[in-house]
Amino acid sequence: MAPGDLIELGAVRGAYGLKGWVRISPFAADGVVLENVHRWWLLRDAEPLELTVQEVKRHAESILAKWAGCESKEAADTFKGATIAVARSDFPAL
Repeated sequence: MAPGDLIELGAVRGAYGLKGWVRISPFAADGVVLENVHRWWLLRDAEPLELTVQEVKRHAESILAKWAGCESKEAADTFKGATIAVARSDFPAL
């Protein structure tokens, strides 16, 4: 069950490389929350899907992320167009 305080922070633009990395366009210029929180929620047509982010990197104005269960370019491409959200209660302290 998804938390009730989800905040949309970026959009999935597609795969990056061949090993399941995903390119995210953050809605905020700094993308600091996405870089520091490792529990994300994928928002698509169905119920939000909880993601356990294993690694995050900055790449120009994008964020690259690798999460559990996404191991190939084809798998990463299936998420294209989805939105990434984080629970407000998981945000780092100011």
